[in-house]
Amino acid sequence: MPGILSRLSRTTALCLMACVPLATTAQTSSPTSIVITAPPGGAADMLARVVGMKLAPLIDQTVIVENRPGANATIGTRVVSQAKPDGKTLLLVDRTTVAANPLLFDKLPYDPQDITGVSDVAKLSFLFVVGNDTPYQTWEEMVAYARANPGKITVGSSGVGSGMHLSMELIARALGTSFTHVPYTGMAPAMQDVLAGNTDAVISGPEVVIPHLNSGKLRVLASGGDERHPMMPNVPTMRELGFDEPLLLPVSFAIYAPRGTPEPTISSLNASLRKVMSDPEIVERLTTAGLQPSVSSPGEVAETTAQLATRLEAVIREIGLKPN
Repeated sequence: MPGILSRLSRTTALCLMACVPLATTAQTSSPTSIVITAPPGGAADMLARVVGMKLAPLIDQTVIVENRPGANATIGTRVVSQAKPDGKTLLLVDRTTVAANPLLFDKLPYDPQDITGVSDVAKLSFLFVVGNDTPYQTWEEMVAYARANPGKITVGSSGVGSGMHLSMELIARALGTSFTHVPYTGMAPAMQDVLAGNTDAVISGPEVVIPHLNSGKLRVLASGGDERHPMMPNVPTMRELGFDEPLLLPVSFAIYAPRGTPEPTISSLNASLRKVMSDPEIVERLTTAGLQPSVSSPGEVAETTAQLATRLEAVIREIGLKPN
């Protein structure tokens, strides 16, 4: 218990830090912006600020975080796609969204080719979480209920076409049943409705779940990770539950730059991000919040995004997903 509470305290501190603008002593020129496609307070916002804090002295720039949420990340992505390709406007977004949006929208407000990968920065595993008042205690009981009552279980996510929503659809297909999707503007209101009993379940990252682990108001039925979460050792992984295919989609946050950014600039940013993500302080902070630092080459960002798009295309077209 003390260990969990101590880690929760550090996580709370990170969330508070996410509400404070970054400030550095580097004032040599115009600042570097990290655009995120989510509102303040979530995993992407916290990650961007933690990364920016350590990146600033490495590039001798002030780093600011710009929140541009909405339209399944298309607003923020458009901003970066149209920015000057000088390495001073970057995008931090989940690769699932980058892969899915060209399949979801008939016409995007940007060309998907107008952003180029720099590096992955962190991963997290989704959790399948239910409220304490639901009539199932385990994954197996939830599955039996869902099959006997198609569409009765309501599942919240951060929006239509989000990784959470796509994970829900993949699970429903694998189980041979259906859920009722409840889209929210972010994970905080989704979790509040689960805690209040207004929504049965939510697919979420651990950063929203961890503060409520000891509340007794929710149950985590499954994890999408390869291994059990260290703060939830009693929660089985989807693999342990018999699924070889990752139905709870892995989340990989990556940094992108506008197309045309010079290769030396991309390489320099990649090298700086590798230093940031191996910093012991960053590793400890992100791990406490449920994220795993991760880096890659620009080519690997492009390759894995393309592979994910191939996998998602079938399910998106089959169920006719369209954002609100």
